[in-house]
Amino acid sequence: MDLKESILAVYPTFGDLDSDGDLDLIVGKNSGKLLYYENIVGFGSIMKFKPFVPDYYSIDVGNHSKPQIIDINDDGLSDLLIGEQNGNLNYYKNIGVKGNPLFSKDSSITNYGKIRILNPYPMTSPDGYSAPFLVKGKNKKNLLYVGTITGAIYQYEQVSKDSFALINSFFGKIKEGWNTSIFVNDLNNDNRYDFFIGNYRGGISSFTSDILIGNSELEVNKSLNFTINPNPSKGLFKIQFTENNNAKLKVIDLYGKILMNKNIFDDNLELDLSTYPNGIYFIQVENKEGISTQKVVLQK
Repeated sequence: MDLKESILAVYPTFGDLDSDGDLDLIVGKNSGKLLYYENIVGFGSIMKFKPFVPDYYSIDVGNHSKPQIIDINDDGLSDLLIGEQNGNLNYYKNIGVKGNPLFSKDSSITNYGKIRILNPYPMTSPDGYSAPFLVKGKNKKNLLYVGTITGAIYQYEQVSKDSFALINSFFGKIKEGWNTSIFVNDLNNDNRYDFFIGNYRGGISSFTSDILIGNSELEVNKSLNFTINPNPSKGLFKIQFTENNNAKLKVIDLYGKILMNKNIFDDNLELDLSTYPNGIYFIQVENKEGISTQKVVLQK
């Protein structure tokens, strides 16, 4: 990002805002506003963005905007669903046309689904820091997951056009640290939901499930646990596993290219990345129970 301002609490999300078939980028930030980056290279190519648009359509949800790009009202245009520090969910309807998205405060709903996440331990603040992710289900049986300040994931089911019912305030018994966010998709093409959880300290945890796409009865299985130290590192990363169970390890760069693919059999491993350029990489470990991914920083 070629930014002339210092921003905190960066929250990126990808989606096809301009209906040209590729993924654009919206970035939430601590001020509650949004940055917009239009992808100009087309589907299937390495992303290339136009200069960013600051304060995108003057959208401001208060503090700590956490957006998702999704067609909420099924009109073929990508809308914005945005969480915020005080726990509300904000729905910004796209009132433009294909190729030219348009958002207005007048067409927004500041309490979407009549949901507000509150901190159950409000010793310092009642704010819930909502981080929504809406999953479009079959027969309009939509599910909504919301990351929270405490780390618990709230699960809602849509019961009418404008309202959701809370069905689980501790979804999957997932507790991955404070101020969590969630991403849901079928990334391994097995027609089942995969769940990815981010948190305040910067980690990413992944969960697999046996739940077929479109099914609302969701339970998840925790995949392999491992720790990486030191991180950042000048090149040598020490990886310790809780349970190995003959796993496979991949090193992946920011473009999704697999740089290393190896089998591991021990509970402790030294991984040498000193020959790679400085930057951010992802360590992905897979065993029979699922996949876990963690970010590492190489700084020589």
